[in-house]
Amino acid sequence: MDIYYQRVRGFYVSSPFREFSTHKPERYPQLPDALAVNYGMNWYHIFHPEVFSLKAAFAQSEFQLKSGGSWLINPFYNHLELSLGSRFIPGIEDSSITAIPNLATGRFDTIGSSWAYGYSYIDGHFFASVILGAGPALQSQRLQREDQNNTQNYSLALKINMNAAVGWNSQNYVGGLKFLFDSLSSNVAGTQVASNLWSGQVFLGTRF
Repeated sequence: MDIYYQRVRGFYVSSPFREFSTHKPERYPQLPDALAVNYGMNWYHIFHPEVFSLKAAFAQSEFQLKSGGSWLINPFYNHLELSLGSRFIPGIEDSSITAIPNLATGRFDTIGSSWAYGYSYIDGHFFASVILGAGPALQSQRLQREDQNNTQNYSLALKINMNAAVGWNSQNYVGGLKFLFDSLSSNVAGTQVASNLWSGQVFLGTRF
C-alpha cells in the first residue's frame, strides 16, 4: 500500500511541455496565494505472489531468488483540493492567462481501480523491480466560482501509476533507490486538470 500527502502553496502558470521549450518567458503568470492539497492511497493485490514478491521488491523484508512477474489489481482513492487565492501577478512575455480564472475553490474525490504488471529482475544480490499500471476512475467534482455559479458533477478520470526500486540485497544489508510516480487526470469544466506526484527515496538497512 502507498499512502501519500502533499500540500503546496504558491504557483506559477505553465504546462509541463513548456518546461522543455528553449523559449521560456521572462516571467510566468503567478498565483502567490494558491493552495493545493493532494492525498490518497494505492493498494496493490498481486495474483501470483509465488513468482513476484512485493515484499522483496519494495519492503526488502524477504528475498526473491529468481526473476519473475505477475499481474496486479490496483484499487485507489485520491482527494485533491485547489484554492486560487486573491492575488495575481501577470507574466512577462506570457499572455496565457491575464487574470485569475473563474474558480475560487475546487474539491475532487476520485475512486477507481487500475490493472498493473509487476516484474523483478534478479542477478545475484542485485535487484530491479517495477510496477506499471493504468485504469479508469469516477471523480466527484465540487467547484466554487468567483461569480457564485457553483457546480457539482461527476466525471471520468484516468489514473497512471509507476512504482520502481533498484538496489543490492545481501544476507545482512540492503540498499538502493525507490521511485514513485502517480498521475490522475480529468476534465474539469472543459479544462484538462492533472494531479502529479513524484517521489524518490534512498534507503539503507541492516538485518539483525
